[in-house]
Order: sequence, then C-alpha cells, then structure tokens
Amino acid sequence: MKRIFLTMVVLILLFSISACGGGAPSTPTETSATPTSSPSPTQTTPMKTIIVGTAAEYPPMEFIDNGEIVGFDVDLIKEVARLAGYNVEIQNVPWDGIFASLKAKKIDVIASAVTITDERKKEMLFVGPYLEAGQGIVIKKDRTDIKGPEDLVGKKVGVQKATTGDEAASAMEGVEVVRYEDILMAFKDLEIGRIDAVINDVPVNAYQIKKSGAELIQIAKKFTVEEYGFAVRIDDQVLQQALSQALQKAKSINTYKKIYDKWFGE
Repeated sequence: MKRIFLTMVVLILLFSISACGGGAPSTPTETSATPTSSPSPTQTTPMKTIIVGTAAEYPPMEFIDNGEIVGFDVDLIKEVARLAGYNVEIQNVPWDGIFASLKAKKIDVIASAVTITDERKKEMLFVGPYLEAGQGIVIKKDRTDIKGPEDLVGKKVGVQKATTGDEAASAMEGVEVVRYEDILMAFKDLEIGRIDAVINDVPVNAYQIKKSGAELIQIAKKFTVEEYGFAVRIDDQVLQQALSQALQKAKSINTYKKIYDKWFGE
C-alpha cells in the first residue's frame, strides 16, 4: 500500500509540475518585438537648397540695404524657388565672375538682371523672360546738346563693364567708352561732370534717377530691346523646368505683380 501510495503521490507531483510549466510565457519572437518607428504621415521630404548668385550693386534689381541683399530680382527668385519647392541661399558675387561661378557649380542660379542673348544661350539655360529691359541714355538735365544716340559722338559715355550697355556703347563710332565695375560709380561721375552720359538698362536708370535726387533725365528710352532671365547651367534642365513652371504660376496668382509694384510702382 505504501508503495502504491508513494507511487501515486509521485505521479500527482509530476503532473502538477508539468501543468505549471505549460502555463509559462513563451519566448518573444521577432514578430512580437516592439515595431520600429515609421515616418509620420505629416512628415515631408526636406526642401533642397539652391544657391543663387547676384551682383548686389544694381538697384533696384539687386543691392545691399542695411547689410542685407534686397531688390526685385531677390524677391522674385525667392518666390519662384518657393513655388518650385526649393529653399534659397543668396550670395553676393561680383559681376565679372558670376558666369564662371555658375559654370564651376559654386552657384546654381544667377538672378542678376541677366539679359537673354543668343550667345549666352549657348552657354546656359534661361528661366523667363521675366522683365523687359533695354538700353537707355541718361544725361544731366541741363544738357541740351544730347537728344539721342547720334549726339554721343565725341562724348564720354559711362557703362558697366561686360554688360549689354557696354556692347551698345562700344558699337557706336566716335564714342569714348568709360567702363566701370559698378554702375553706381558711373552715375556719380555723371553727376559731377566727369562723363557726359551713361548707357544702361532702363529700369535701373529710372530707379537711380528717382532715388538719387540728382538733376538727371533719361532720353532715347529703350533704343535697344532686351529681356531679363534667370540663368542656370546648360545641363540643369530639371531645375530650369521647375523654375520656369513656378515663374508662370507666380504670374498667374499675382505674386509677380505684387513684387513688381513694390519696386517699380503700379
């Protein structure tokens, strides 16, 4: 009996231990591990930054005011880039090196009153045109002997070096062309009588006459016809197309007009 009883006790204990073991939690598997975090539905891809070069010495297109680069071109390229999905970093680049900087990939876009020409189209792509320009002649108000381009023969004419104004003046026979790195220096020399006239882009001429308070007038308005465009590298078709579409959108939603009115008036 004792043996039978002991045997029964042992069997009961073994059964109890086995039953308790079956209720123990299983070892976690990979599928039961804490899931990795996934992007929130509201997260977006960070906007790419494009570097924009501008020669900030050409008011009202681009210039420095209280240490900040401002102007029509600056406001417009920021808005166009925003509509295209880009952030913008503006860099002040001297005019005589701005095209080389684009080619060397130091900048991605030139926003600096660049006239669209057939020669430049061979080296770069353009976004635009976004503004009609053209060359005009500025003289002092009391000059009665200069009424048009033909009257500049034998006269000293100031231009900004390596611009379409330089090209226009250089094509005139008998004109002494005085070249400046900064067009504002040409206007200062005109005011004090060191030169007889300035040939330069009409929108800049009008702004300079208004802001300077000097006794200057503009004659022979737009004796050439030109248009401005933003320049990108010749192989950067994706950026050019994105900015071109954004420029058209800026015009359609009237943000272009607001920027234009800010700098040139209604």
